[in-house]
Amino acid sequence: MRKCEAVFRRYIAIYDGTKKDFSEETELLYDELFHPKFTFITKPMKQDHHDKFDLHLRHGMKISREDLKGLHMMHLSEGTRISLIHFKAGLGCVDVKFNLKNIDEDRDIRVVYSVEDDKLVKGREVEDSFLSVTKAKWCSGSIFNAFHRFELPDKQVLTSLP
Repeated sequence: MRKCEAVFRRYIAIYDGTKKDFSEETELLYDELFHPKFTFITKPMKQDHHDKFDLHLRHGMKISREDLKGLHMMHLSEGTRISLIHFKAGLGCVDVKFNLKNIDEDRDIRVVYSVEDDKLVKGREVEDSFLSVTKAKWCSGSIFNAFHRFELPDKQVLTSLP
């Protein structure tokens, strides 16, 4: 999990507020961070949502790895700044909150990612609330995995965490 966090921090450091192209170095970090089967699910729109600025493809959509790369390219070309608020590693998942700021928007985004082989496999944008984050972790399988059977080195089996 430490490798994933280190790569994540290096990747978002590229988004420093200066306009730039999606370089070969950025591409390498992108490939190191995002699993080939990566998918992202955006936060669903609330029923009482009336912000016309934010009514675009984002709400409740499943975005592929390639489509996400396109969004990241756009953010880089716009000179987007990303500031990490928190990165909390769990069992098989990470809870990340960051601020995204550019000429069009300035907002905090919270995402729960499932991790496999030190790469992000699935991302789910969530509300900044305990219930929303817990539900996303449950959907990613990380809470289930915490209570799943674990093999101990001497072949004893632990059926739940102490």
